[in-house]
Amino acid sequence: MKTLRATGVWTERGLLPDHTVVVGDDGVIADVRPAIASDGPAADGWLVPGLVNAHTHIERTGPMAAGGNGLAAWVDASVGPEGDADAGASELHAAGTAVVSDISNSGDTGESLAAANITGVIQYELLGHDPTRVREALRFIDAFRATGPLAIRPTAHGPHSTAPAVLTASMRAPSPHPASIHVAEHRDESDYLLDGSGPFAKLLAKWGVDTSRFTPPGTSAIQYLAALDLLGPMTLAVHCVDTDMADMEALVESRTPICVCPRSSLHIGGEFADIKTLLKTGATVVLGTDGRGSSPDLDILGEFQALYDAAPLLPLTWALAACTHIAADALGFPTYGRLRAGMAPGVLLLHGIRRPSDLATPPSREWLVQPGVSAGVFS
Repeated sequence: MKTLRATGVWTERGLLPDHTVVVGDDGVIADVRPAIASDGPAADGWLVPGLVNAHTHIERTGPMAAGGNGLAAWVDASVGPEGDADAGASELHAAGTAVVSDISNSGDTGESLAAANITGVIQYELLGHDPTRVREALRFIDAFRATGPLAIRPTAHGPHSTAPAVLTASMRAPSPHPASIHVAEHRDESDYLLDGSGPFAKLLAKWGVDTSRFTPPGTSAIQYLAALDLLGPMTLAVHCVDTDMADMEALVESRTPICVCPRSSLHIGGEFADIKTLLKTGATVVLGTDGRGSSPDLDILGEFQALYDAAPLLPLTWALAACTHIAADALGFPTYGRLRAGMAPGVLLLHGIRRPSDLATPPSREWLVQPGVSAGVFS
């Protein structure tokens, strides 16, 4: 047994001061209890489970694209060679990530993540309105079989970028893990869905893309998904920046979990989702980093500074829950994200954390127990 005592232990019940986590050689937690003298001195900081990043793109682990001018301009600037998935997975592990929902256009990032001892789900992303591409996508979905070291499922990129037939078929594909979809990411997307106008129409014309087969639904992105009966617990709605109260109510009433990526949204459009209102209406909200194309790093705790600056009344203990047990449940990995007897989520020490506000500056951290494997120190 390995006995880990710290000034604070983060659990789904909240912070437990001066507690000890007892872990077996197989990495399974045997007990979480108040510390006793024989446990030795308490480490200065908080023990937390391996973190959950509910939305990222490790294929895009390259330089950030220019932001600040809206989604269409960022998309235009971000087109280029894909990044290094192995580097992205290594960065996630170094940041303390145990579980991830990774968006992939190739579907083959599972090997990179598994090599970094990260579990999760690969979201094999489909998009396009071209009839040939649509037929190929539908055949792919119909024949899809999950293979590889991580769970994998088909999904759609977004309501504006994916033909309705592919959107529906991919997001309804059987899986124990919800389909992730970029939705209401920016006003540019909303304009295109309302009447086919705006920066996206201009960008596609610039690229020479035939948009004649795209029929704008004339609604918001959220209402469009609702009309297709694609909201609910098995959909993870990512970003949700350009929403009104009717959209928020639709998300809450359908029990659709929402993933916000504050730094990415700020980089692209200067604002992120109205988290305070979403939480007040009863929404389940989790955190993701998005990819390196719109975020400075893949550290989920790096999102806390943006939250603290933009919404100082939002408790950072909520943010910690949103990248531990709440996110693990939303993604369908309930045995992760919580320090509880019988589970092996990994144990991290966040150095020097004494109060929630300390989390606003991403702390140094180390693996004391690697997720699901054996006790020991990993760096």
